[in-house]
Amino acid sequence: MPKVSDELVSLIKRQIEEHGIVVWYDPEGHYARFVKGLSIPETTILKYDGSFFELRYRMEPFLEFVDEEGNISDNPDIPPKLLIYVPLRREDTEYALAEAEAYGVVMEPGASPWQRNTRLRVLAERVFKKIAPEDTKDIIAKIDQGLLHLEELDQICEKSRDFSPLRFIFDTSNSREILLKFLGTEDLDHKIAEKDALAEIAVLVKNICGLEVTPKTSVESFKRDLARRLMLAEFVLKLEEAGSLPQSLANIPVPQEEIQRKEVLEICNLWRNHMFWRENYAKYANQIAAEIPFDSLNIPVEALQEVETFAPVEKRLLSFVEEQIIKENYQGIKEIIEKRKNSF
Repeated sequence: MPKVSDELVSLIKRQIEEHGIVVWYDPEGHYARFVKGLSIPETTILKYDGSFFELRYRMEPFLEFVDEEGNISDNPDIPPKLLIYVPLRREDTEYALAEAEAYGVVMEPGASPWQRNTRLRVLAERVFKKIAPEDTKDIIAKIDQGLLHLEELDQICEKSRDFSPLRFIFDTSNSREILLKFLGTEDLDHKIAEKDALAEIAVLVKNICGLEVTPKTSVESFKRDLARRLMLAEFVLKLEEAGSLPQSLANIPVPQEEIQRKEVLEICNLWRNHMFWRENYAKYANQIAAEIPFDSLNIPVEALQEVETFAPVEKRLLSFVEEQIIKENYQGIKEIIEKRKNSF
């Protein structure tokens, strides 16, 4: 499966083959880690490390065509293969690398032609339009919000695969939409059973949510197991964020990769707030909440203010607010009310 980093490497290699010297500006520093492990055959890679004097000193031998004795070097018409990486805006360098730019070309975000444009969203869009066209818009939006970086985009690429049977059942190849339709309605359960598609859904869940769900003999039992794992994972992740995870919940499986943790939170949030899917959410949430001994967890009220997963959380907050009003202790109560009045 092609990666965004592969697309970037192919662009760099092409510019080096055609022009020899490439000066690459990366003002956002998106590619700093990538460059550390970058290796291109027969190419020298120089990196700016705080001093243009030092960088120019290392660069100078590649721009000389006459040696110390005044002799012209061999093959003076063949440019050296040199990549110079600078994690700054070109304008902020006071054009310290003007000679190298004159001999070669510049790659940077927004550069023209497109083969020299290293803007992350542009690279990602080209890759994901090929491997996951229906996910592209959502992925680009997350890049623009600063939520996805090169390493995470490559992870998504590695986990992408062709879920053709699911596309025909759910009328979409968008991974998140497939799971939401599966969880939110029973309308497609007969098709899923006919196509024996639970194994494909299990792989999809593992890839995008990092959760293991074993295919069952029944679509409904699989769906309930998936709902349970998603909701418990969201509950734990929210408590972790608040720094108040009880030891008794520490063994509940949660995704390890940040992109998958965000996906679990997003799927649960969209599921319970969707007009047509929310009834199913409430059904499973109430079933699963009945298994959790909330009274013995002793979770601080402050940690529950951002949790919407289960109804007992709401009841606990309502009771707390009621107690504080009776005691005429209004400090912090308005903030809780404002946070929760539009919650699920």
